[in-house]
Order: sequence, then C-alpha cells, then structure tokens
Amino acid sequence: MLHFCKIPAVSEQADERPCYGPAPVALVPSHGDATSSGVQKGRSAPSRRSLLTDRQFLNEYKALRGIASYPASAASDVSSTVSVSKGYEPSDPLPSYLTKTPRHWRDAPDETQGFFAFEALQELGTVTAFTAWCSTEIDAKARVTGKPLAWLRKRLKEALDDELGPVEWFANLEEEHRDGKLRLHFHGAGAFGSLTRHRRKGIRKAMRRALGAWEGPAALYQVKLRIARDAGWVSYCTKRSWLALPGIRLLVAGARPGSMFRLSFEGDVFTMTNGVRARAKKLHQQAREIVIEARGRAKAPTGPFTAPELETHVPDSPRLPRGALPAFGEPAGLAPDASAQVSIPETHAQRRPMTAARSRDPPP
Repeated sequence: MLHFCKIPAVSEQADERPCYGPAPVALVPSHGDATSSGVQKGRSAPSRRSLLTDRQFLNEYKALRGIASYPASAASDVSSTVSVSKGYEPSDPLPSYLTKTPRHWRDAPDETQGFFAFEALQELGTVTAFTAWCSTEIDAKARVTGKPLAWLRKRLKEALDDELGPVEWFANLEEEHRDGKLRLHFHGAGAFGSLTRHRRKGIRKAMRRALGAWEGPAALYQVKLRIARDAGWVSYCTKRSWLALPGIRLLVAGARPGSMFRLSFEGDVFTMTNGVRARAKKLHQQAREIVIEARGRAKAPTGPFTAPELETHVPDSPRLPRGALPAFGEPAGLAPDASAQVSIPETHAQRRPMTAARSRDPPP
C-alpha cells in the first residue's frame, strides 16, 4: 500500500514546482484480520436486508395465524395483509431467497418491527393511531441536529408522559411538501387508553407542545387521532421507511433535490418506547419459531413411496395348436377351458365368410 507525500524542495525552482513521490506506510494488523503476509483484510460488509424475504416471512406468519384479508370488519382486532385461511401450509415451491431463515429482531426492517410493535400494543388495550405535524420552528431546530428523530422522540415522550403518565407508543418520521416546503411529521400508534373526549384533548395538547403549536384554523388539523383496528395502519406508517436504508440512500444520492425517493435528513426514521420494544421482540422470536417449524413440516417427506405389487397371476396353460382359434372371450394363445367357455352368438355363427367379390383387390 502506497501513500504519497511531498518531497522537500532543494532549490528555489523546486519550490515553485513541488514534486511528489511514494512513501512507505506501515500496516498494523487489528481485530485479528491480518494474514501471515502482513496484508490486512477488509471487514466483511453487513448482510443486506431483503425486504422481499421479510415480507414473505410476515405473510406466512399471518396466514398461519389465520389473519383475515383487509379491509377488516369493524369488530376485528387482528392485523391483516394477506387473504389466506387458517391451517395454511407453505407447500408451494418458492425461490430460495424468499424462504431464507427469518432475520433476528436487530436486523428486521421497520415494517416487520412495526407489525410486532402493533401486536404488543394490542395486548395493552385499545390502539390509537395518530398523525402529528411539526411546526416550522420545531422542524428547523430538528434538522439542525443532523438526525432529527432522536431529538423529536425525546420531546414527544416527555410531553406525553407529563400529560398522560407513562404510555407506550411507536412512530415513523416522514417528510412531505406542505406550503412549498418539506415538513416533518409523525405517523404512529399508541396505547393511550379509551379515546374519551378528555383523553383526546390531552393527547393533542401534549403533541402540540412537543412539536410546536400551529396557529389559527390550521390547529384543528395538526394532530389527527383515530382507533387503529388492524395492522394496515402499520403498513401505511412504514410505507417509505425503506428509503432510510443505507443502500437505498447511496443509490438515490445523485437524485435531484426534492425527489420523492431522497430523504433530506440523516438517521433512522422509526422508533418505539422501551416497553413496546421488549414485548415486540419476544413476539417476533415466537413468530420466527412458528414459521421455521411450518417450513420444516412442508419439506418433510410424507413416507417412502412403493409401487403396489401385482396380484393378478395368469395360470400356466398348454399352448393351442397352430391354426386353432380360441373361443369367444378366451385369451389368445391359451387352451380353452370348459368352465370358462362362452357360447358364440347365432349371429356370429351365421355370418357369411368374405368372398372374392368382397376382396379389396381391384377387379381384373
């Protein structure tokens, strides 16, 4: 490995035209990556997150759980994205990249983590979906930090805990053009209890205090609340979270400013409280075990296949003399059996033999 450094000048003319030459650089092995030849290995890149593989994992888990297709009924409290009935068996052959072992929680994409976070919130009671916009001032302060999610998450958690007490929630940070500018906002869900009028007022008050209050008639639309009955809301929340993956950021780095595929801020976009994360992690591990076990059942052989033995046996019988014809219904080549002979119908016995006139040969 060569490193170029400037060679000191030896004359006034050399000062005006500096020269460059190679200089040796010592290679110091570290982390046990050095070989015997003294050349340091490069660290292996982390495995890529396959969105298709994780989507297949989610679909199989939902199908095994018997989760119905969306739109779910008003009384339904289960999530939905696939329309497969209970008792599903993944027997259809799928490409190998779709049936890889499901990833661990730390490597799961935001959509997968959001799904199990939603299931964790359902165990706590009614799940409330929310959309909350940042004011212009808070938006600018968040962007100055470089990674706005961590700064906004802290403000939002403190405001909700002060107003409602300790609550569990998750949220995804997005940006959208509003009034000609990109504006940050949250899509998320939380276990805030029953949505009474007083509770709704407290949630809106806390979120407006954390994200900056809008003034005038627009204040009515800054925070929107509704009951989330299925995980379709999670799919909507994380619909653009894949744009924050490192590989995607690198791919669209050359896109024009303001492109819908290029985020204008760095860092993560999905977050959840610690209580939800702990429970969602356990649910995710249980789902991995269920899907892996179901795939193993589908691949297991049902038993050795053996062709049934032929039970029909033709008894040995003396051959018929040459020129002799078997009786009607008797197998050809076997001697007639008196007990199995069938009488020839009269119509067959009276049938006239073929004459020369009926021959196929042309007339002379």
